[in-house]
Amino acid sequence: FFKKWFNIGGNLRALQLKTENSQMKRAMFIRMQTGVESSIKMGNLKLVAFFGKQEQGNMVRGEFTRFYSIYQLTDELTLRAGRFIPNFGLNIAEHTLATRKGLGFDEGSERDQVELMWGGEKWNSSLTLSKQINTRNSNTLEKAASFQVNYNFLDSYRVGADLWLGDRLGKKRQIIGGHAVLGFSEKIYYLTEFNLQKDFNNNHGLFHFSKFGYEFVKGLHFIVLEDYKKNDLKNEKTLANSHGVGLEWYPRPHFEFEGIMSKKRVA
Repeated sequence: FFKKWFNIGGNLRALQLKTENSQMKRAMFIRMQTGVESSIKMGNLKLVAFFGKQEQGNMVRGEFTRFYSIYQLTDELTLRAGRFIPNFGLNIAEHTLATRKGLGFDEGSERDQVELMWGGEKWNSSLTLSKQINTRNSNTLEKAASFQVNYNFLDSYRVGADLWLGDRLGKKRQIIGGHAVLGFSEKIYYLTEFNLQKDFNNNHGLFHFSKFGYEFVKGLHFIVLEDYKKNDLKNEKTLANSHGVGLEWYPRPHFEFEGIMSKKRVA
């Protein structure tokens, strides 16, 4: 009975990073996420909260970073309201990638939002209204409306499109994107995402991510990653990209290990 209405868990994500270029060598341990997440279900209503905010220096602050309610209006229609990371693109866990970070959707980018989600057998979509969080400078925060639509077909394929319309003191930001999750077989898959952005300064930018994976042993995957961002297509100094190969290992449910060797250009 207890499990039917209350759940509790947590996330711990850490990174051992080694970088090397012609000028320096550096190694560091970074704890990216530490916290406890719980949910309470009462009929058609579910309350969710995540406690724990990762700070610099591997310190953790006691703070609720995500909290929201989900109400099941009908079998297909769901309403979510509260504070959470925007539903845009693939929503991959690798939040340090230039694609997510460059668009402002990395870890710590939770917003106050109201989201309406519709899910069918093949189609699903969401419409969201959001506002950035920063009590110290609330007059310059972005307010936005976003829309996502996905189509599922052949059991293991999904394609989707995204639209973001933001406003900050009368200045506009627009993002148009497309994404896909392609399961070619039980062992071979491909994820990709493209986004075109017109930022608050009318600069046009391109953001792209792709990941190819092959599971050669159960739970052990070989991956190829590519990540690209250029905030201003007319300015080479805004270009950042990376490409590399690695291994992902899932020894049991809820455990994930990843090792990647990549070459990066930092803007």
